[in-house]
Amino acid sequence: MINELRVKSIEWFKSLYEMDFIIVDTETTGLNTSLDEIIEIGVLSKDGEEIFESKIKPIKPISRGAMEVHGISEKDVVKSPKFYQIYNELRRIMDNNNFVGYSANFDYEMLINNCKMHSCEEIKILEVFDVMTPYSNYWGEWNEYFGNCKWQKLTEACKQQGIRVENSHSAIGDCKLTLELIRKISSLSID
Repeated sequence: MINELRVKSIEWFKSLYEMDFIIVDTETTGLNTSLDEIIEIGVLSKDGEEIFESKIKPIKPISRGAMEVHGISEKDVVKSPKFYQIYNELRRIMDNNNFVGYSANFDYEMLINNCKMHSCEEIKILEVFDVMTPYSNYWGEWNEYFGNCKWQKLTEACKQQGIRVENSHSAIGDCKLTLELIRKISSLSID
């Protein structure tokens, strides 16, 4: 079963890498996609070009738990633009693009709900591709309780693949790690 999941995962990564896409990552005020806000966003091209990076001043305070993860404090965002002030640029970059990320479903939900929160039109993404589950299936650490493969954190996944971890928990840093992981797994042969 694990070997079959591993093969399917490699095939998924190979297929993904043949597409056009952007990699997106966010840092947020918390984990509630309906109530929390994006406080940093990074967008990277498939070729590794930094397309967009910005801190964002939220309406709500940054939770202590979130601050402990990403290290972004209120002081770090006090002079940053608000979401609606960077929205047009984000829309220009993201409209009609495939949205890829490690835990991309979370980042996409945050983006959509931040658009609603700031009375901005929804950004029209072609498709969302979340790298976390296919990678976890590739790694194959089975969880008997849940009956699936245990999710691997991005930094752990990169370490498992011999990818040097730098600037983790910065939006653009996590985009770069995700791209390296995609490149690594998509280059593997299936035997």
